[in-house]
Amino acid sequence: MPKRGLYQFETDVSGNLVDSRTNFGKSQRMFVDWNLVLTCGGPGTRSGGRGSWHVLCHLVAAAGLFRDEQGRPGWAGITYDSARKSYVPTFSHCDGPIVKTVALKSTHASEAMKRHSFVGYVEGASRGHILDRKAKDPGDPKKDDRRQDYDHPVYLAKKGGPVWEHWCTTRDIATSDGHGAGVLRSYLTLVSVLGGRFSATVTRGRIDHAYGHLLQLRAMARAGWITCGDALWDVEAVPIPKEAELLFHEARPKDILKGAAILPPNTSRGARYFMYSRKIASFTPIHIVHELFSSV
Repeated sequence: MPKRGLYQFETDVSGNLVDSRTNFGKSQRMFVDWNLVLTCGGPGTRSGGRGSWHVLCHLVAAAGLFRDEQGRPGWAGITYDSARKSYVPTFSHCDGPIVKTVALKSTHASEAMKRHSFVGYVEGASRGHILDRKAKDPGDPKKDDRRQDYDHPVYLAKKGGPVWEHWCTTRDIATSDGHGAGVLRSYLTLVSVLGGRFSATVTRGRIDHAYGHLLQLRAMARAGWITCGDALWDVEAVPIPKEAELLFHEARPKDILKGAAILPPNTSRGARYFMYSRKIASFTPIHIVHELFSSV
């Protein structure tokens, strides 16, 4: 089996990460490797702990967008399974008037995805509701990161949504039975399907130095999580219409698919990255990525 980078991540013949226990263990170590990011883990992070680099909360909240021949959307992302009390990788699509959300690696998902074409990636929401609306994490809201404190109405311009929900979960990706490890395991599954461009594109969504995301992008390439080619993909960032934003802020599959149906179709440039308007100016231009990778 081919291996790549400093961490020797296992890849398949197409160059995608393999969804394996070995790669999961390596990803747990990589996302807390502060030497790899020159100690620039991003705001709120600290070296020596169980919490990941800042970028991970953005990565796991993002998704892949697909469309079938009738123009109906399909959505590959991490959702919350209330019965299992865990975050799981799923594919949501329309089956007639019914919205179905199924395990990403299931036969059902495989057959459904064959009827859909890839459209692009979608930035994770950092406002609105969280995926687990019944979350009741312990602790002091003034001192501790609790998921329920980031669950807000869709119209409220306040930190929230899946990005901030996963800021909380990814503060510990080492404990084997914790939400953080489960989220990272689900994300590996998602990347094995959506490819390294998924990680690279979302990471480029914050050019601001304070986030440290560009150093984290280069670190992922050095480690072998992505390739330099993934990072250098010349993808266009386009704004999410306001009506779709509010539906995405609901963080429920049925509403997400309604929002996804509003997103504009692809142009001759091919797949695109859909971003929230208030942050689209932070998307890193390709010439800066080339400069960043000139020494990798």
